Amino acid sequence: FKQKPSFPWLAMTSSLGFLLIILLIGHVVHAAFTRVVKVVRDFHEMMELKARAEAADIAKSQ
Repeated sequence: FKQKPSFPWLAMTSSLGFLLIILLIGHVVHAAFTRVVKVVRDFHEMMELKARAEAADIAKSQ
């Protein structure tokens, strides 16, 4: 034990790699969630526009 132990490169790189993988997974989940929210919001907007168009068509035909 006369020499100083070397820096634990394997422990550092594996923990940083694990952190990077977790961050990437979080980014993918966040992007998917925001995409789903946008699609649902657009769907509700289109249904409202469809109802307004049908009401205008009925009012126009009378």
